[in-house]
Amino acid sequence: MIKQNLLNQVDLYIIKTCKSFNFEDYMKFFSSDIRAKINSFYKLEDKVRVFTSELIQHYYLSKIYQISPDKIFIQYSSSGKPYFYLPNGSKANYNISHSGDYVILAISHADGYNVGIDIEQIDANCNYNELSSIVFSDIEQSVVANHNDFYKLWTKKESLLKAIGCGFSNDFYKNTNLNLLDIECQDNYVIKSWQYGGYFISVCLSKN
Repeated sequence: MIKQNLLNQVDLYIIKTCKSFNFEDYMKFFSSDIRAKINSFYKLEDKVRVFTSELIQHYYLSKIYQISPDKIFIQYSSSGKPYFYLPNGSKANYNISHSGDYVILAISHADGYNVGIDIEQIDANCNYNELSSIVFSDIEQSVVANHNDFYKLWTKKESLLKAIGCGFSNDFYKNTNLNLLDIECQDNYVIKSWQYGGYFISVCLSKN
């Protein structure tokens, strides 16, 4: 069973976005493809979140890994997980999630493990029973009794799927049996979950 102290090797960065931020002045630093991606979103707050995510990946990560921004070539797995290769040929082990006013970045220094991160704003008006029947296994549905349970379990599941890199396009998500513990340790992964104001956050390390 994976030990929870592995999570000490994950650095988390939580960035609060500002809806009034004039990001247009900084779009010139991005390629035409990234600019098109940002502008494909209709709502301003969505554009700001995506802009912040791209800024983190292309410029903030360069400072963390101490490499030039022009050496970062972001690629995406079949499930949409971003990655790039470091000068030594290894993959940068990071993951990004955004919801509401926040963008969160997780960077793992644990060899042999992939990292996944998820943050979700709690919506007390969502029909969690209906959604649970779609995204959770039967066992998982049985432990969801309220909105907080739903969002906690949802972020745990998202972080696991993002760490594994399979997404909801793979039937694997139907067969997971996650629980509501703050820290869940299994043979192949460990997940930590907590409430952050009106949000839930979960981070997962999964064996390669």
